[in-house]
Order: sequence, then C-alpha cells, then structure tokens
Amino acid sequence: MLLRADGSQGKEVAECLTVNEYTLGRWQRRFERDRIEGLADEYSPGRQCTVSDAQVP
Repeated sequence: MLLRADGSQGKEVAECLTVNEYTLGRWQRRFERDRIEGLADEYSPGRQCTVSDAQVP
C-alpha cells in the first residue's frame, strides 16, 4: 500500500510482490475499507485442511 501511495503503478507493484494485478487490487480495496485489519487472511471456501495446526512444525 505504501508503494501505491508513493505513486507507483499497480503493475509495477504487483511485479515487485510477485502477485497479479487482480490480487493487488483486492488487497488495496480491503485496505481502503478496513485499513490494516483488512490485510489479514480472510476465510476462503475450499478444500478442508488435512493437517492440523498441531501437526505443523
């Protein structure tokens, strides 16, 4: 978000972060809506985890 605030283009920032522009735009909208809390991981529907948190080293 700081790079965007400094005037960097979205494409440049996305390349620097090795994400696509869609992902960067989603992060930016969440940041504008919820500030820093908006950048935390959100629930994503999909396949259930097969490894519990306790099993992760």
